[in-house]
Amino acid sequence: MTDLDLVKVPFLVDRPYGEILDRLDDERPDEEAFEAIEDYDTAMQEWEERLYAVFFDPGFTGGAICLVHYGCAQRAWLVVSGPARGQMWWDFSCDGQDLEPMLDHLATAGAPTASSEGRRGRRPISPAAPRPVTPRNFARRQRRPSETGR
Repeated sequence: MTDLDLVKVPFLVDRPYGEILDRLDDERPDEEAFEAIEDYDTAMQEWEERLYAVFFDPGFTGGAICLVHYGCAQRAWLVVSGPARGQMWWDFSCDGQDLEPMLDHLATAGAPTASSEGRRGRRPISPAAPRPVTPRNFARRQRRPSETGR
């Protein structure tokens, strides 16, 4: 999943893959348009090859490390290089979609996100200026409340 040769490549924040995948979805073969099932199978194989070429493009996840594989090709990536360094991104490629920043996805889903409100002068958490993840604060974030005494 993680190509270690591409970890130093800046992660693409302005991603072209959403538009490419939308176009591919529009070009997906329609079984009813084929008289012979073999012709449909051939067209579908060719279409899937084009789809997988997008997902296996080095830029799709270059600059990120896969931290979690939830199963069924659902993943979470930590960006380690480029302007989005320190951000987590959802991988929706199992649904034929591009990666999406977790904070953006949570905000549009109506889930609470980090904000400056109630943080009493602390710097706001912003996707534009992420706090880099270090081994120390990553481990702190992974502790359960019962382990921290809270």
